[in-house]
Parts: sequence; structure tokens; C-alpha cells
Amino acid sequence: MNAVIFTRVSSVGQEDGVSLDAQEAKLLDYCREKSLDILETFRVVESSTRGDRKQFFKALSFIEKQKKRTVLLVHSIDRLLRGFKEYGLIETLIEQDKLEIHAYNERLIINKNTPWTEQLQFDFSILGAKLYVGQIRQHVNKAIEFKLSKGEVVGNVPVGYLNVRDPESKKATVTLDSKRAFLVKRLFQEYATGTVSMGELAKLTGHWGLTSTRTGKTITKASMANILKNPFYYGEMMVRGITQETYDKKRLQLQAERQSLGHQIMDYTKDDSEFRNSFVTLLQVISRAASTFKSSKVEQKRKILSLVFSNLWLEGQNVRYELNKPFDKIVNLPECKEWWAILDSNQ
Repeated sequence: MNAVIFTRVSSVGQEDGVSLDAQEAKLLDYCREKSLDILETFRVVESSTRGDRKQFFKALSFIEKQKKRTVLLVHSIDRLLRGFKEYGLIETLIEQDKLEIHAYNERLIINKNTPWTEQLQFDFSILGAKLYVGQIRQHVNKAIEFKLSKGEVVGNVPVGYLNVRDPESKKATVTLDSKRAFLVKRLFQEYATGTVSMGELAKLTGHWGLTSTRTGKTITKASMANILKNPFYYGEMMVRGITQETYDKKRLQLQAERQSLGHQIMDYTKDDSEFRNSFVTLLQVISRAASTFKSSKVEQKRKILSLVFSNLWLEGQNVRYELNKPFDKIVNLPECKEWWAILDSNQ
């Protein structure tokens, strides 16, 4: 069977225990053990919760183009997913019998024929990964709030300043960058005249030698515009960039998602109700099948037999048969442990 290896870390410096090389080594051993033929290997450095996840979708697109079902082999489920955002696409490929997931750590194999108990385990693993991300985010937010309460700066300061740490108190603070601060001040002074265009300002800063603190390269036109809009230069610090416009956009997005989920829940409830009614009706028909058959004419009896049985034959004096769906399942209900488990003690 063909396989695609998918390894992922959130950053290049992630610990060796789940490094790309460590993941790949174990997955290669697994492929040899299971006689899987490797079509492609994706070594991904990207967040599973932020950004477009370009490499993730590239891997799924590669699998979708294959003619036969392909194994997507991952070190653990959280290397593939840390939430249900992209789960729909994976579920579609599984239902189309184009994708089979092998999770090395969990020892799970997920395909269209997977028992519901193992599918539930897969779902719980995704939920566990999502909870982990939520906990990390909560801890980060608390750390940010704690720093802000102490008057400390959060994140990197803009050009013209430097992040420093007080050698005695170990408190993170800010100081002026002697190489750039006066040039940034000059930039604001030129802009305040109202007689210089952004293009001209970009040329001036390049001529002055104003460079980025992080890259050391000349300030671009876009970066210069960000400097001029940054409230840090007049004494206010923007944390996470949550502007009113961003808030309103996110609020509308969440409202749309909630409405969509509401419609889905209604559809599932409707389907579940219809299935329950159909199943009850079917059981009622089955309970009267013997008496109905005896009282029916020959033509009706033939229709009942063709409805229930896919095949009937004689072996000596014994009648043998094969049942149509769903009668093949219903006939075994008395021996089904899952069926008995939901009944009460009074049988």
C-alpha cells in the first residue's frame, strides 16, 4: 500500500523528542514493518492553529490526486490536527476511500471502515490536542497580563528602541536605540510638514541610513507607514493588535459560524428523528411478518420473500438463506453486546 509521511514542528528549534528527524526515523521504521511504499515525505515547519497551513493542504492535495487509497502516516494525531477546523476535508477524503490515517503513537488506523469506538478515540485525540492549545494560549495570556500589570513591555519594540533587561531586577524594559532613535524622530518631523510624500520619505530614510533593528535592512515603504501609525511612539503600547475593526470582523465571523452550526444541529436532529421513526416502523413490520405472510396470497408472499431474502436454496432437506440489509443486522440483535448494553435489567 502506498503511503505519505507527514512530519511537523511548530518551529525550527522544537525539542529533539518531536523533531522532524526523530518523527521521520520512527515513521520510516513503521513503513518497513508494515511494507508501505513511500510516495512522498512532507517535512513541515508551521503552526497547526495559525496561518494558512499551506504544507498541510499541499499534502492532502497530493493524496487526493492518487488513484488508490493512500496512507497518511503521522507520528501522532496532534502533529496533523490540533482542532476540528480542517477535519471536514480529511473526513471527506476518508469517505471517498482516498485516505487512510495511521497514527504511530496512538496505534490508530482510520479509514471508512473503522469501528466507531476507534473513530471516537481519534476524535477524542483531536479534542485533547485542542484543549492543550487552549491551555497554552491561556497561560500565555496570563503571562502577558502579569507583565503588563508590572509595567513591562510585551514583545519586540519598534525601530528606534531596544528591548533590554535590568541587570538587578531582571525586569524587561526599553531603552532608546542610539543608532536609530534620532533618525526616527527626524522621520516624524519630515512627515509632520505635510509636504513630503511617502515615496519621498522612503528615499530620505534610505539616504539617512535608517535600517531595521531586526534585519539590518533599509526600512521599506510599508514598514515606514507602520512606524508612523504605531502608538508606541506617543506612549501607548498595542497588545495583540485587537482594534475595533478586527473585533467587529471576528464577531461577525463567529456569529456566522454559530448560525451554521445551529443549522447543522437541526439537520442532524431531523435525520436522527427520521431514522428513529423509520426503525420503529421497520420493527413493527417485522413483528407482524409471520402473521402477514400466512394470511397473504402467493404473489404477496413472493414480494415479502424478495424483500427479506437475497438468496434462498435447499441443501438436502434444509433451507438455507442470505438476508437483505438491514434484516441481516436485525436478526443478530439478540447476540449483539452493544445492543444489550443499552437495555435495562428487565429483559
